Amino acid sequence: MSLHSAAKSGDTSAVQDALSAGADLDGQDRSGHTAMHLAAKAGHADTVRLLLERDADVDLEDKEGDTALHLAAAGGHAECVRLLLEKSDEDAENGETGNTPLFAAVLGGHIDATKVLMEGGADVNLSCECTD
Repeated sequence: MSLHSAAKSGDTSAVQDALSAGADLDGQDRSGHTAMHLAAKAGHADTVRLLLERDADVDLEDKEGDTALHLAAAGGHAECVRLLLEKSDEDAENGETGNTPLFAAVLGGHIDATKVLMEGGADVNLSCECTD
């Protein structure tokens, strides 16, 4: 199983195997997604934790301008958001829209993820383009 497939499915053992076999930790697919993007988007906290332990780059943007934190917030995955905040900028702006993870969580109606971001210091006074 490829690293990206394993991360997307949350198969932490397969992620470990792929990395041990030399898979590129921060390799991006055609959409610009890394294993971290895929795990965060799907809400696989154990996989996110493992990738953080392996020093995955949490600041890489996909082709839409989103970091893994944006995707976790947009999906309402509060535990992934909490984990990513250890190494991510809570106010990181999407490279395309300028929106932050807080905007993604709020626009998605994800109260728990919003609370985690606010507790993590997200700036509630930043302006928002509020695009989907």
